[in-house]
Amino acid sequence: LSHSFENPAIAMQLEGDILRSFDDIAGAVHMYEKAAESYIAQNELVKAIAVYDHLFTIADNSDYVEKIIALYLQLQQHPQAFG
Repeated sequence: LSHSFENPAIAMQLEGDILRSFDDIAGAVHMYEKAAESYIAQNELVKAIAVYDHLFTIADNSDYVEKIIALYLQLQQHPQAFG
């Protein structure tokens, strides 16, 4: 599965979706976190924000809100990132 996508973040995000569908919340959270970090490394901040938002709805952890805010602040410095 992971070799089906050129972008490893997409594969990690999909793996998180699959784990969540099997009620493996801890495994899903781990994969979503890795996907968000990969998106950040690729400077895909909007996608990272979306993953952290999803993580917050699953895990209800305020650390994700802090990460979202930090990423929005980074985007504010680079408005062209919005498209």
